[in-house]
Amino acid sequence: MTTTGAESNTSSMSTVSTSTSSESEATTASTSSAATTGSSSATGGLPVGCDDGVVDPGQYCFKSVWLPDLGEPATSKTGSAAALDIDGDGRDELIVETLGTPAGVNTPIWYDDGELQPGLGVVGAEDFNEWLPWDWDSDDRVDLVALPKQSSGEALVMRNASDGLVDAEHVVVSDQDEFLVNGSIVPIDADGDGVLEFLVAVEFPLDAKGAHLRKLVGESWIDHGSILPLPGCGASGRRVYADFDEDGHVDVAIHDNVTACKPYPEEYDPEFHRFTSLRADSADGQVALVGSFPTGGYGEAGMWAADFDGDEHVDVAIQLQATVAVAIHHGGGDGSFAAPELVAQLPGVDGNWRLDDLADFDGDGDIEFLGGAGERRFIVEDLGGSPNLVDVPSSTPAVMVHADLNGDGIADFLDAGIARTGDKFVMLSIP
Repeated sequence: MTTTGAESNTSSMSTVSTSTSSESEATTASTSSAATTGSSSATGGLPVGCDDGVVDPGQYCFKSVWLPDLGEPATSKTGSAAALDIDGDGRDELIVETLGTPAGVNTPIWYDDGELQPGLGVVGAEDFNEWLPWDWDSDDRVDLVALPKQSSGEALVMRNASDGLVDAEHVVVSDQDEFLVNGSIVPIDADGDGVLEFLVAVEFPLDAKGAHLRKLVGESWIDHGSILPLPGCGASGRRVYADFDEDGHVDVAIHDNVTACKPYPEEYDPEFHRFTSLRADSADGQVALVGSFPTGGYGEAGMWAADFDGDEHVDVAIQLQATVAVAIHHGGGDGSFAAPELVAQLPGVDGNWRLDDLADFDGDGDIEFLGGAGERRFIVEDLGGSPNLVDVPSSTPAVMVHADLNGDGIADFLDAGIARTGDKFVMLSIP
């Protein structure tokens, strides 16, 4: 299973929220041995193969590094986080949102000399759960675009100043007096010029219902092109980006994960529960509807894009809520998708199971899922072919965001617990 996608702007589109840190246990698992723990020092009894600088496919080695305490316990809980290479050194920094009033504070965190060290916090995104790295102001530095959890026609932009971020500015793409928006807005570079447009799912007025492409002309955001239909409740929910039609431009697939509209089916309805494939059409600067496709089940708890079957076309995987399964939608290379194939059983797993995130966790160039079942935690290799599970320690946390903090090409990740920052940690790769 390999990652696939076209580059646009200065980064590929994918949608991701003081004391000195200390290091604790290292953990590892491999396809040939059970999960093991050991000391985090190079000579402290790490399992053979870890911390030798050599990437071994199927060997997953991490050590936990504590996140610095960013404030008073009552206001330093982590709401969301993002990853961004602020200083351009090839290593990501974390941007952590701490919850509080009147506004969230977003703090960049650098990994240096074995520790996570905080930078200057800025007034930024509060109650935002999707983040897009993008060179918003075309200055060759990647900025951060934040999208809200709730239905809104707004975004926030935090500009990159090389040594940190600048206080967020509001961008009103669709005023609430103009449209009632259903879901968060969807950024996309429709014309390939490096400047973002936004798709807005409109619920009301009824004659405007559907997806509107909003383009910045002068100082105003205006509709550009025709209104596109959206299935289900007509909301813009989870989305994934990739070059689905293989024309060199990044497209988007959007899933409607709203379950509150009426009438709503009491069980899975393939005519209602669908996701939409939209292609960026640089020829006329618009977004074209490829089609909508049945999800394979009710609701979703995760959505990913990658080449899951090795045919060099990007596929889409949706983790279903009502069914313990992942639906894999095989891409045709033209933006269309085949009927879903359900992965309902993992080898050696009984009962409910879940997937947290998709990344290259061992540095071999392929991508794997991190997931679990009950107290068990594991890596899933080759989900779209012959799934293979590699156990990792049960203490391995779920993922809030993954990043490459130490520049070794392997995904590190921040634990997903909404806890005080000083009680959170990063799982840092140590191949």
